Amino acid sequence: MATSPHDALFKAAFGQPEIARSELELVLPPEIATHLDLASLAVCAGSFVDEELRHAHTDLLYTVRTTTNDEAFVYVLFEHQSSFDATMPLRLLRYVVRVWERWLREHPEASTMPLVLPVLMHHGPTGWRTAPELASMFDASPELVEATRPFLPHFRFLLDDLAEVSLDALSARVLSTLTHLVQMALWSSRSFERLQEAAPRMRELSATLPRDERSRALLAQLYTYLLRRYRPRLPSTPFALSFLMLLARRAERIS
Repeated sequence: MATSPHDALFKAAFGQPEIARSELELVLPPEIATHLDLASLAVCAGSFVDEELRHAHTDLLYTVRTTTNDEAFVYVLFEHQSSFDATMPLRLLRYVVRVWERWLREHPEASTMPLVLPVLMHHGPTGWRTAPELASMFDASPELVEATRPFLPHFRFLLDDLAEVSLDALSARVLSTLTHLVQMALWSSRSFERLQEAAPRMRELSATLPRDERSRALLAQLYTYLLRRYRPRLPSTPFALSFLMLLARRAERIS
């Protein structure tokens, strides 16, 4: 199966622990982050996504040590399909269970399991429309759901909804420069108007990067991502075409 532009950028960026760490420092509640040594974050091999959904979902699993030196996992699913999926809580729960199942296969003598923290980065054209929990899928009254809660899986996930964030709010996030650039590229890829709005801020951010090999490689990946997103669907106006040529020259010059 061909790799999508979203998949390629997500893996190239968040496959680097320091970029993932910056995102997690943003989304993890303080009462959780205080128990984790995010400096120990490391990428684990493998994917847990259903084969037929790999065009729409990309995932990365990280291992992290707790402050008491126990092992834990952070599972990040990047959702970039064009329509809202109300069954996502169940899908995400299934993927988390697969993490546990693999861990138990690799540790057959174990009677306990490490924690797995699920994080969903949503990149659809519209905002996330339900609560980030399995209970949002139950076809029952709120009163009945609450009454039966002790007997049902109580599963929630951390949600970073890029679709709902304004450019000003995105710019105000406390992130590393590379993480900021990746999020702006993802945010701007949903419309040419967004790209035009974000381009000056992306130029300002990229100018502050050190010109080391890692930064240059990721910048080239960003411009290539935007080219692949917009080349087939860019408006046929002189401005749009010149903007596309500018992206191409920047990607070529950096790489």
